[in-house]
Amino acid sequence: MNYECIIYEKKDQVGLIKLNRPKVLNAMNRQLWIEMQDALEKIRQDNDVKALIITGEGRAFSTGADLKDSKDRSIEDYRVYL
Repeated sequence: MNYECIIYEKKDQVGLIKLNRPKVLNAMNRQLWIEMQDALEKIRQDNDVKALIITGEGRAFSTGADLKDSKDRSIEDYRVYL
């Protein structure tokens, strides 16, 4: 999977996920959730990864849910990601 909303790197035995939506302070939209789920599954299956760092690009880690993206959704729509 090609990522648009995160950057995933692995160096030595450390996985690094960077939330990559700095213009909106890394607010989490549907695409970011899907990409995070994919990257976390790759890390889970990679026995070489011993540690994981999650950080954000730009000046904020994350402001939480992207309210513009989620205004028409309910919590039930996100259960697929949990």
